[in-house]
Amino acid sequence: MRYTVTSKVAKTENGQSTAPTESPAKIKLTAAATILFAASAFARIHTWCQCYVDDALNGGLSTTACNDWSGIWPNSHWDSNAGACADTHTHGGIDGDGWESTCQKVGVKAPYNLDIGAIRGHCWS
Repeated sequence: MRYTVTSKVAKTENGQSTAPTESPAKIKLTAAATILFAASAFARIHTWCQCYVDDALNGGLSTTACNDWSGIWPNSHWDSNAGACADTHTHGGIDGDGWESTCQKVGVKAPYNLDIGAIRGHCWS
């Protein structure tokens, strides 16, 4: 039997198509990409966030980080009643990973000059 191949679809000499097969590695890669995409789509979004240094709240760092954060995400603001950065907008919220990165970015600079490994973001809804 003779085959011709056009655009990844093989056909027999009588014109019938044969389905292309995918390699196991490509199938695994596609499955991994799907899982990673799903995980990022369900990232935790919070209403309030603070910065902690060595497992203790650092109010000054939290306030400064909130000022930076709200410059990018204008629905966010410092909530003095909660002592935290807040985004109570209906379709808003603060991404916990992004918040922690902001705490670290601010905390390693003056006037804080902290060790990045000691800085963590703490968020809740």
